[in-house]
Amino acid sequence: MLHLNNPETCGETSRSAAFCTSRVPCQNVNDCAKLSSFSQSHSFIDDEQTPTMNKIDNNGPSFEYDPELPKMNKISVSVKSRTNGSNVFVEIPALKKVRTAYKDQDEVAERFTEEQCINFLMADSTVNDAMSDDDTEYFSIEDFVVYDKNGEIVDFWVEYDCRNSELYWNGVLVEGHKRITCVGVQYKKFTIEGYGTNHSEIIIWFESSVRDNLWYKVVSTLPEYTQIWHSFVWRVYLTKYVLDWIHTNPSVLFKDLELQFYNWIHSSRSGDPFYEKWISKLNSLTRDFRHLVINNMYLIWHEAYFLGPDYSEKPFFQDEWSPGRYSANTNTIRKSPEKTTVTPTVSKWFNELFPNLLNVIEPDNYDGLNDNSSEHVKYNINEFKELKHKGTPIFRGLISKNENNYHQVQIDDVVFNVGDCCEISPDDSVGPDVRWICYITAIIKVNNSGAIKFVWLYSRKDTLLQNLDKDLHPNKSKELFFTLHCECAKSWPINSIKRKVIVHFGKSKCPEPSNNEYTFFCKYAYLPMAKEGSFITFHEVMTYPNEEDGLCCGCSDEDDKFATFKKKYECDDCILIKPLEGDNNKELYTICRIESMNEEERYVTLRRFYRLTELSTKQYGTTKNELLFSDYLFNYDRFHDVVRSCHVEFLPSGEEKSVNLLHRGTGEHFYFSKMYFRKTRAIKDPDSNMMEYFSKIFPDWYYKVEPCKKLKCLDLFCGGGSLGRGFEDAGFVECKWAIDTNETAMKTYMHNSKQGDVVLINESVNKILANAMKNTNNQNLPKKGEVDIILAGSPCQGFSRINKHQDTDRSMANNSLVASVASFVDFYRPRFLLLENVATIYRKLVFFRLIGCLLEIGYQIKVGLISAIQQGCAQERNRIFLWAAAHGEVLPGHPPVSHIHSNFVFKSYRNLFNLGNSTSLEGLSNVSVASFTMNTVGEITYDLPKLDTGNYWYPTYPDHVATINSYKTKEILRRIPTYPPGSDYYSALDRGRIPDRLRKEEYDSKRVKHHGGEKYRFCQRIEKDDVFSTICTSMRCNGFHPRIVHFEEPRVISVREAARAQGFLETDILCGNIADQYKVVGNSVPRNIAFALGLQLGRALTDHEHEHLPKNNYILWNDY
Repeated sequence: MLHLNNPETCGETSRSAAFCTSRVPCQNVNDCAKLSSFSQSHSFIDDEQTPTMNKIDNNGPSFEYDPELPKMNKISVSVKSRTNGSNVFVEIPALKKVRTAYKDQDEVAERFTEEQCINFLMADSTVNDAMSDDDTEYFSIEDFVVYDKNGEIVDFWVEYDCRNSELYWNGVLVEGHKRITCVGVQYKKFTIEGYGTNHSEIIIWFESSVRDNLWYKVVSTLPEYTQIWHSFVWRVYLTKYVLDWIHTNPSVLFKDLELQFYNWIHSSRSGDPFYEKWISKLNSLTRDFRHLVINNMYLIWHEAYFLGPDYSEKPFFQDEWSPGRYSANTNTIRKSPEKTTVTPTVSKWFNELFPNLLNVIEPDNYDGLNDNSSEHVKYNINEFKELKHKGTPIFRGLISKNENNYHQVQIDDVVFNVGDCCEISPDDSVGPDVRWICYITAIIKVNNSGAIKFVWLYSRKDTLLQNLDKDLHPNKSKELFFTLHCECAKSWPINSIKRKVIVHFGKSKCPEPSNNEYTFFCKYAYLPMAKEGSFITFHEVMTYPNEEDGLCCGCSDEDDKFATFKKKYECDDCILIKPLEGDNNKELYTICRIESMNEEERYVTLRRFYRLTELSTKQYGTTKNELLFSDYLFNYDRFHDVVRSCHVEFLPSGEEKSVNLLHRGTGEHFYFSKMYFRKTRAIKDPDSNMMEYFSKIFPDWYYKVEPCKKLKCLDLFCGGGSLGRGFEDAGFVECKWAIDTNETAMKTYMHNSKQGDVVLINESVNKILANAMKNTNNQNLPKKGEVDIILAGSPCQGFSRINKHQDTDRSMANNSLVASVASFVDFYRPRFLLLENVATIYRKLVFFRLIGCLLEIGYQIKVGLISAIQQGCAQERNRIFLWAAAHGEVLPGHPPVSHIHSNFVFKSYRNLFNLGNSTSLEGLSNVSVASFTMNTVGEITYDLPKLDTGNYWYPTYPDHVATINSYKTKEILRRIPTYPPGSDYYSALDRGRIPDRLRKEEYDSKRVKHHGGEKYRFCQRIEKDDVFSTICTSMRCNGFHPRIVHFEEPRVISVREAARAQGFLETDILCGNIADQYKVVGNSVPRNIAFALGLQLGRALTDHEHEHLPKNNYILWNDY
């Protein structure tokens, strides 16, 4: 036996402790009081507690197995069954248990307790006599395996599980020629030897649970435990290399893992066989180790703590990265809700909803609402008297003899001109207080009388503001909205005019005196479209009925389709057209490039791009937005089938994709690298000349948008930064300030940002706004006039259907933060605002109060519902998005549908709320044609390795980890059928797969039929060919998170799977432990959607038809 502290054994092969290279012997458990609470969970028994170990019989430890499924105890078994009726296939993956590992080992005759094994191996009295009490000794272990009290084989180091249950290990203890099988040894703790740059190999030791100063060295493992063990050994080597790097380079910080760590380790370890084997498990291009370190930070900190201050007190760990900071952040004591900081104007709109939750602060030099209508106007009262319609109308100023159109008509003694406003006598269907106001667009003489055509002017109650519980606008009875609702098809008789009225267009208030019934003001035009309701800045051109660009009505239709096409597009533009005749897939648009325009014969010549997916036989792995440049040219004159423009860029083979191409087709951004020859069906790489040509006529997106000045963004409730990053991906925004209270989310934001390009403020928005309004001298806060756009994904918990306690103080405080967003807008007056929240916010009074408040402040509004599926996310997530734009800006729109879900029916959110004039916001509906098919679960996860119940870990996918469920839950999950897709707990129960001991009363009691299906779907599997359900902030097998079970494996979906469903890029770093990562991912706005919205912002910024907006040399959008 080797004595670890024997001086005769010291040397190159010595396993004795050396300075900063080893921790053998390890500290006593009782000396570990300073260790973080998490680290303590990995020392399961105290040294003073020696469990009573009895001899184990030949059958091994006694554990309870399911007598109904005896075959499941075999490692590779699959239990299959088919019914005589519907085709039902049930496959139950086996749960790896320690009992089965020894089942066929007939050569093992007996198994013994640890005490018995030690006595057997130490029977040599010579060795015993030579040992002192301070000696440290060891035995080797072969066929090592770790398992829990249920006999399930597990990874003993699972920091994200924080299991408190006891663990055990089995193995064959070896001393010289002596071998004995030891079972049921209670896991106590482990230690690692081999730190220091002069050591290449590490050794992992396990402490005896019954003898002091006795350790075990793992030599081999059972085959069933090999994968778990190898991944742990890989993480141990990562820990060694990181700590050696920190010790050798004391000033390094976490950010230096991005490149500096690789350079150091490669230069110092290159040629070392242990290092070469270790690094070979990673992608050959891996240079950034932040992903790997974050997902092993607890192990690294665990080791650094025990190695002492020379390791644990380095700046790397002082960089707010020790696990103790996470614990302090995530387990804070709940305080009473913080009051929401608001401006006086905002307070007026929200005080009644949140009477005790608002903190009203009047900013320094606060001017309130600007009033541009302070002038006084004199009116001729006789001009606005109610008409009697006596005598014959007098027409003047003939415009068109054929149509009898005139400029002017005199009724009684009142003159009406085209462009005047009048009040129309309402019919009997409306109440006595309703007034109908219109803008005259045509005056027509009909025999001895006449008629008028006009555009309706809506009152506030004719718009979506009718949903307000209380309209608090001070001039609500005087405000009108210009519309596209015209009466061009139907002429109204002149005698329907009740009186002439004055409407002050472009004003926010009527000039004084305003206390009369015939004066109004019109600041906005209202567009109640089916997919979005909008209030836009009124432009004077809207009242020019004879101007070509006038928006006086919405019934006009351009007859000359070629002229319209020519106005929108130019040669070399890429466009989407409806599927061509003969196309196999009638659901997808055809991508073409405009080669030339023939104005004489009025057609264009197009070049068709082919999709790589059209020619590939691979089910998964083919990029949907990759095209092939083809030699197919054709003439085209079906201009009514032209949909919109798209972006196509050339990407040389082997080059890394720019970020705009990584969003799985969102934004209809395509690329090509190869050429397709239609007649020969050959696919070839372009030669050098063609590559140079392609690079010029198909430049990358960021070359196009480079001339555009980027807006400075304030990102409120920023979370992990997915919303801000998505806007930055579009190329028109630069996030300068980001605010959130969650420290882990802020770290995620920081490490996915360019170093130093954003000021991160880990504080509540209320304190930040209060300091800004009090003019606190803080260099980190933006100044008034610096913020161009505000992004706000305000907390949704108070509005979510999942929350069953929406009336609590905390929920109401979360809801009141919508008023904080309005106050940020009121104070900073940015050019744009984007607010995101759950779709059900429209059912709350706060939503329409927000719209009313922003309109009074002076902002244009557009609100609509967006489906994540239709923007390229493999997730069913529907959210309300509200755009606001300052007066005079072009109000951005919502992105068009880019992905189609052929078999999906949007059952919810069909008609959200009334837009006025019998029009409703339609919400969600499917489309028949789009640019892409939907991204499915199988398509975005096909390359991820299996996790079984969650025990496995892979260096190439460090955040591909899942919540470890309880043993009982695992047993339930492995009994849930994999076919038919979407099966759940009840599916297994109906087929007799759930024994009584596994049944859950809370599940059974809530089984209620609801709209033809189950209202509660416990432990439901996702479907491989469908999408994920809404990604939430945790993955728990309960009724609130029903469809989260993997389509094949007995586990919930992993962090990486959830992140992909949310549009996170593979290079995005997720900080914290597994619970933190789930929370950061679940709280995020899908990056795909943010990218699509950012493109719409770019369209508004580069609208070349608005002279008052910034210009650039590129026409990016057309009708994108």
